[in-house]
Amino acid sequence: MFFFFFFFKQKTAYEMLRSLVGSEMCIRDRAMCIWNSDSSFCRMKCANHINTGLCNQDSLCEWAVAKSGVYACRGICSVLYKTVGQCTADTNCMWSTDDSQCVSACEVRTDDQCAASSRCVILNAGCVTDCKYKHLDITTCNADPSCTFDTVSGVCGTACNATSNNAICASNSMCMWAGETCQSSCRVKYTIQAPCDSDSLCSWDTTRQICLSDCSTLDADTCVANSGCRWRSTYCEQSCYNKYGMVADTCRADTYCDINPASGACTDACVILQAKPSCDASSQLCVWMSLSSRCVTKCQFAATTSTACAATSGCQWDTAVASCGPDCGSIPTETACNANDGCMYMSRQCVNACNRFGAADCLATSRCQLDNSTGLNQCVTACGILYGSESPCNQDSLCMWDSTKGQCRASCPTVMVANYPSKTLAQVLDQCSKDTFCSVSQDICIIRCEFAHTNEASCDDDIYCMWDTTRQTCRTACPVIPGQDTCEQNPVCEWVQTTNKCRMQCEYRAPTQTTCTADTECTWSAATSKCTSSCDDASHNTATTCTTSSLCRWVTPASTNNVIATEQCIKRCDAAYLTQQPCNDDPLCLWDASYATCRSTCSMLPLRTDCETAGAVCRWNSAGKYCEKQCQVAATTLAPCNVVSGCYWRDSTAVCTRVCNDTFTQDECRNNGDCNWNDNEQRCELKCSLITDMPTCDADTRCIVENTMDNMGMVNGSICIDDPGIRFPTEQGCNNNLMNDTIWNPDLQVCVQACVFRPDPEACEADAMCNSTSLTTCETRCKYLYYTQPSCTCLLYTSEAADEEDRVEYGGDSRTTKNRGEENIL
Repeated sequence: MFFFFFFFKQKTAYEMLRSLVGSEMCIRDRAMCIWNSDSSFCRMKCANHINTGLCNQDSLCEWAVAKSGVYACRGICSVLYKTVGQCTADTNCMWSTDDSQCVSACEVRTDDQCAASSRCVILNAGCVTDCKYKHLDITTCNADPSCTFDTVSGVCGTACNATSNNAICASNSMCMWAGETCQSSCRVKYTIQAPCDSDSLCSWDTTRQICLSDCSTLDADTCVANSGCRWRSTYCEQSCYNKYGMVADTCRADTYCDINPASGACTDACVILQAKPSCDASSQLCVWMSLSSRCVTKCQFAATTSTACAATSGCQWDTAVASCGPDCGSIPTETACNANDGCMYMSRQCVNACNRFGAADCLATSRCQLDNSTGLNQCVTACGILYGSESPCNQDSLCMWDSTKGQCRASCPTVMVANYPSKTLAQVLDQCSKDTFCSVSQDICIIRCEFAHTNEASCDDDIYCMWDTTRQTCRTACPVIPGQDTCEQNPVCEWVQTTNKCRMQCEYRAPTQTTCTADTECTWSAATSKCTSSCDDASHNTATTCTTSSLCRWVTPASTNNVIATEQCIKRCDAAYLTQQPCNDDPLCLWDASYATCRSTCSMLPLRTDCETAGAVCRWNSAGKYCEKQCQVAATTLAPCNVVSGCYWRDSTAVCTRVCNDTFTQDECRNNGDCNWNDNEQRCELKCSLITDMPTCDADTRCIVENTMDNMGMVNGSICIDDPGIRFPTEQGCNNNLMNDTIWNPDLQVCVQACVFRPDPEACEADAMCNSTSLTTCETRCKYLYYTQPSCTCLLYTSEAADEEDRVEYGGDSRTTKNRGEENIL
């Protein structure tokens, strides 16, 4: 089923309306928007969120109780205050040492918010700050009547008489649950045997001379509530600490016990802590997994070797620090992800940072690359991820800018054996030579002279380069080219079979008639006044003698598809022709514009490696096992293009192009204007705009169906278009979209559908860019409507008197917008 809508993009429609009514529309927005100076963006005032759901959907707001006791939507403390002093001066906030930010004080939280925070606890007096966060030392802890220091966990705990909650009571080893009350444990109350024995809940341990809870007489509920005891299926026994104290070996020998890394005391193993409060109470050792609702041992304590770490669910070995850490994929939020040195947040998910990988894994991960510049062989983030523009890219010695693709890539010198430990030197150099931007010189991969230098002076100053006066471009100097294939790809060089060395061709090494005549391997051409290598003389009349010159080739009727009638020695195409037209006029040759050289036509390249070397003009047909011309070379006009197998005419560029299919590599697909690379399926697909069957379009998750209108605003058809993020990869294209159905999301740096397309309030509010102002209207949020402080606060339309009114309403003074926002709780 299809639904068609005729909408204007919300931002555009709003701006049109605003330009019509001027200050009236601005006055309306003064009550809705406010400028946030800390982040320098315009946002909706928290006070305008009238219910819990809408308030909590705003990442900068929270539903909390004010000093008056009335619940309302207010700015989050972390937004209001950035320093400890500012934070603690507001009784509604408190400073969190866990993540070094200001958070809502426990005392102003709802019961649900209180329960959701590990820093807060619900006691007899309501929601209060957990003692372990209020006091960090035993002196201040014990001086607080609501707290007591827990010597087992090594942290400040809730005083036994301050709570009537058996779970909180059980979390403090200084307490025990008895008679529906929380009281001091036997170990704390009694230090000598007589009073211990007189208490029916206690028993004296004559071996260790301490008073312990008499766990054997307790039922399950009372046992669980008593921190000195633990329930074992059908009976109650002494807790881990009471049984083993601080003896690590005997403690860890019990599968239900483990050592607390902070205090060194034996405590319950994380696996048996089935509730979040009890798990949080052992936060030094354990962590609560929200998705699976279970308590697990922190990775650094669960495994100490890479093998054991790999076998532990939710953990991954961090090679950078040689320790077991959390698997980044299990971290749900961007903040928590970026707080972990071993993780990085990209593509809306937490992934392992490159510095966690060893060499093999680094090379197998496309977002990473090896860096051996310091001799440490470190795995670092790939250049294409780090930089999106040319200047910072080229300033990084590991990177270089690819102007043909408009992206940053690894620099040629990074192609070295140290960065590819599984490859030999020969394999690394072969990889370098196949890179169109790189070349091999003296067993080093360097940037090809064609890309390193753009003028003759800088080219000649480079000992690895030489200026090609014929083609007015910089080339790799022939003597430094190590191999025959690379040598023969250079149109000014030739390979000498007898010496296995590369040298300049006759034309370049003997530029005058005198020097040419003196060279026995060259012939002076009176017609061209140039020195050339001879291929058709008597010294090259056999296949053996012909190939002694790297500028010659032996051809037969079979090798040329009967283009020639007899076997003969002829010049190689690159030696015979210097310009495009005569090259293409020869049926055995083909002009390669990317290298500005003449090549053998594709059909004469029987080997796949030779075909791929000429990749700019040829492609290997995997099905037929033969080399054929690239579509843009095989046909230059519409009619012949449509009859070439695997090709179609691309109207947008008037170029014959390959059909988007599985034969494309990822780079080839991304560089084709009519194709999209499907990351999930790892294949190349046709762009949605070229899909004419609407059911097919609707079923394709990459595409959406939109209607077209006639001049009367009536639907006259439908078209298939790409998802906004695919259609408009840039902000300018997204915001200048003539269809008015998209808007740029600056947070995600992606184009999305305009808010007006959200069909109901829930869908509207679920989008961070949108705000539901009624049951039928979805508007763009303040942040995305106004990008400057004057436009956000209506200074463009309002008078000083109106601005003063705003200051009085939101703060009562004439301070800056930032301070006004802090007073107003944003």
